[in-house]
Amino acid sequence: SSEEETMIFLGSKKSFSDTVLRTINSEVGEINPLRIETLADFDELIKLGPKNICLVIVDAALCRENTQLCNSIREKLALVSPDTGVAIAYWHSDLEKLVGTSLCALELDQNNVRRIQGFLPMAKSIDIWLSVIRLLMCGGTYYPAEIFTMNTPGNPQTDMQVNNSQEAVNSPNIPNNSLKLLTPRENEVMELVVSGLQNKEIASKLSLSEHTVKLHMHHILSKFSAKNRTDAARLYLAAKAG
Repeated sequence: SSEEETMIFLGSKKSFSDTVLRTINSEVGEINPLRIETLADFDELIKLGPKNICLVIVDAALCRENTQLCNSIREKLALVSPDTGVAIAYWHSDLEKLVGTSLCALELDQNNVRRIQGFLPMAKSIDIWLSVIRLLMCGGTYYPAEIFTMNTPGNPQTDMQVNNSQEAVNSPNIPNNSLKLLTPRENEVMELVVSGLQNKEIASKLSLSEHTVKLHMHHILSKFSAKNRTDAARLYLAAKAG
């Protein structure tokens, strides 16, 4: 199997409970979930390892009304893991604090990389929650509409900002009702694809020939207008996440 990757949750145990870590460990293969409570501890981790970090999820409570924390994390990651994305986990009570952060999330840094890869809604059902995490791990972005439709006193959004935000929510371009385009068997195949299984393993799981699995993947790529299986996985997870 491939080398185990580390997913860092930056925040308190109250925000990222042991149950959250166990769920990641059991439901997302080859991932070591690690809770880090302070930025100082994060700094020490970066100095000592691990190097193979797939995603950093930051508690919205640490972000306040700016993205300086996330930008600082990105700068530190650039030294050891430049391709690692940073996402913000939030509860509904955090929405007002995230208005400024959400608009800044749409901006690109000097390397044309989004400052914030997406937002992880902690109050969603487990299936959607896991779909968002897998989407972010695949390099996709997830910007829930509720993040960008907040209007708070002293921090108004212009129509242009809201419109631009809605475009971000809908990217990448996902075919309308794309999940409904798939047959039940194709959905089964995609569930195993996003879990990291290869065609031979999928064939064994579903009691199919490897040729049949390849045929299913061909149809899925066509229906999603996807370039490859990674692109299809990204689109599938984005569609599931809504």
